[in-house]
Amino acid sequence: MTSEVSWQSCRERAAVAAEERAVQVVEVLGRTISVVAGEWGVTQVLLDKMLEPVDAGRRASFWAELAARQLGEYLEGRRRRFTVPVDLSALSSFSRRVLAACSAIAFGEVRTYGWISEAAGLRRSAARAVGQALAANPVPVIVPCHRVIRADGALGGFRAGPEWKKLLLTLEARCAGREGM
Repeated sequence: MTSEVSWQSCRERAAVAAEERAVQVVEVLGRTISVVAGEWGVTQVLLDKMLEPVDAGRRASFWAELAARQLGEYLEGRRRRFTVPVDLSALSSFSRRVLAACSAIAFGEVRTYGWISEAAGLRRSAARAVGQALAANPVPVIVPCHRVIRADGALGGFRAGPEWKKLLLTLEARCAGREGM
């Protein structure tokens, strides 16, 4: 009986959360990006994924529309910084520290996993754990995990695939006046 009550309350919370989420889709350069936002900011950016657009609460819809517009501007080379808030409250404190360090990487620059470890106040040897946290980044591009490369200069991984990572780094290098990666 207790598990049934717990399950019911989980389902109710999930239903409320789903109602409070807005989804916007932007198509730029032949690419599709879906943005999911809640009352406090963007919760997900899905590259090459088409979700059904959803209007929700006024704030959630505003954040989703703003993020979609800013992502479009970024991919067109007209934006270097995102001002839309992100809601990372569902993540662990470790992941939030890693993503905060990642957010400090300037447009057109790259840093290593070891650099992120140190910037997050961790030991440099935590680079693998940092990589796992970056791989789970729910808001790629806005939190620029594509700017993190391996210590040997290789691109490293990216949740949306190596072609996305190379596209984003090349775009930034071109806009920053440097040769592509």
